[in-house]
Amino acid sequence: MSLEPGEGRRYGTHKSNKDRHPAVEAGVAKRNLKDIQAVARSKRDEKQARADKVAREKEVASQRMAAAAKKIASLQDQRARRDTEAAKRMLAVPAFVKGQKQSDHEDEDGEERTCTL
Repeated sequence: MSLEPGEGRRYGTHKSNKDRHPAVEAGVAKRNLKDIQAVARSKRDEKQARADKVAREKEVASQRMAAAAKKIASLQDQRARRDTEAAKRMLAVPAFVKGQKQSDHEDEDGEERTCTL
């Protein structure tokens, strides 16, 4: 069973022989195109994964900020409603204006009193 020239692989190109060479283990051996492309592909994939992670983090942060802004707006709306209700209640109470007689408010003597602010 002899191989004709050009048949099969050469002994020097067998993976089992290449992996045992000290230059391959040290990383200084010649590299073929497939090895270079595989390294380049893995670097591109890592870079894309980092970019995807950053994009996801930005999306989550923007969603969190939108939820916080919505919450703040609702709290401000509640505060404004409380303030308007308080103002309406204050307007319903008779106001004391400086120098104005308050006929419904009398002293113990039965005299009308005035507000002196």
